[in-house]
Amino acid sequence: MRSIMSACRRTDEIKNESDPSVSWINSAESELGAAESLLRDRYYEQVLYHSQQAIERALKAFQLKKYGRRERTHDLVLLGRELNLPEEYLKHCKRLTGVYHDRYPDTPDIDDIEEISEELLHGAASVVAWIKKHL
Repeated sequence: MRSIMSACRRTDEIKNESDPSVSWINSAESELGAAESLLRDRYYEQVLYHSQQAIERALKAFQLKKYGRRERTHDLVLLGRELNLPEEYLKHCKRLTGVYHDRYPDTPDIDDIEEISEELLHGAASVVAWIKKHL
């Protein structure tokens, strides 16, 4: 399946397959793109999920770059603290870390989900941009 996915790559990706952090940061940016499309189509719960995934993948890219390994966790706060993420970005991790487990249909509805999903998507984009700048 790798060859199919390789054919779908965006042309503005960073090219450096010998550095595994590159694949992870590219994946984070793809998650942001998916979240933006879903926001336009008003799939707010999915916007939250893809925003969470964008931050998680960016943090794992940063781990790979900094330590040569990545944690198998979905806890954005744990990852962010390990990497000394500034508080202004860690706050987005705190708000999105539970989304991974809250994506199932039987979870309670979120009040003001349209506003919250847009806000958290912008927060996720800022985290990914900060990490990309520091890779």
